[in-house]
Amino acid sequence: MSGRKSAEPSPHTGTSSAERTITFMIGAVGGLSLLAFLIILIANFAGVISSGAGLWPALVMVPYIGFPITILLIVILAVLNARRRALDERARASR
Repeated sequence: MSGRKSAEPSPHTGTSSAERTITFMIGAVGGLSLLAFLIILIANFAGVISSGAGLWPALVMVPYIGFPITILLIVILAVLNARRRALDERARASR
């Protein structure tokens, strides 16, 4: 055995490792984007962001890139989940 994990569904949960990975990616990218967005709001309210110097321009771009990636990952997860359910239903109907 090579020790590699397959993309087969887990017998306990019915979810594949790909689905779990995408779910964690959704949480990480979405959470990071939300955190960056809140930091930007608080910094603007406090008057900290007055120039385009330092790391602020990069921090401002994180939600612009992160939120669309999160939406795309949610769509991919929905397609994978629908495909898995259709295959499970087909397998159940053929028994």
